[in-house]
Amino acid sequence: MTRFALGSFALAAAVLAPLAACVNDDADAPMVILRNVVPTSGCVIDPENAVFITSGRIQSTLDEGRFSSGYLFTPSVRNDLVLFEGELATPKTIFLRNARVLIDFADPTLFTAEELAAFQERGLTRFMVPLSGSLEPGGGTVGLAFEIVPRQLLDAIGAKLTGVETALLDVQVQITGKRAGGDAESNIFHYPVEVCLSCLDNFVGECASLPEGFQPSTGGACNSAQDVGVDCCTDEVGQFVCPAQPPPGS
Repeated sequence: MTRFALGSFALAAAVLAPLAACVNDDADAPMVILRNVVPTSGCVIDPENAVFITSGRIQSTLDEGRFSSGYLFTPSVRNDLVLFEGELATPKTIFLRNARVLIDFADPTLFTAEELAAFQERGLTRFMVPLSGSLEPGGGTVGLAFEIVPRQLLDAIGAKLTGVETALLDVQVQITGKRAGGDAESNIFHYPVEVCLSCLDNFVGECASLPEGFQPSTGGACNSAQDVGVDCCTDEVGQFVCPAQPPPGS
């Protein structure tokens, strides 16, 4: 079992070059994307964590000072190659190479054909993310973290939304690797992601009225703009402060 902590490793960047979450019935896949696990404090991805996210949610049009990344996928992946007694593990160890990402839109009218073609050409809806690491045979697992919805695509979606509108994406992820004797591919994992405007901001009132010791919700452990709400308050000039906090000295 391998745990992935973002405090120790840099996020893999997307390389320009494709409803609850479900697993395809790829019976012969030597490795399997099991689930999108909930990161713990410090953005630690534990592949054995039984708490998982069935579908994602992320805000689009945001203050650039607060959020700058796209949707971060944190899957648990397992090597299902059987290791028989007396066999060496190395030939059946899978060394990770990349993740293939393909994004489709639930609403086919959200973008024009020309806009969709431009997204694909720019590597925003069809791309690969480089990975590293290894999976030991016989059920070895690893927790990963990589971006599956780029920030630029979120901005483009946000420009199409008004009010409480949302856009639903079907994000398909497949992980590839190498092992003795050839390549290794995982199942294709379908993961829905809902894109919205300020749906995760929770207004708690004026900052000056917050009680002493107020502990706000600060959003997701890896990306404060996704999956978990953020408490916000307004300062003396009416500007939003997120996460919410009382004025200094109060």
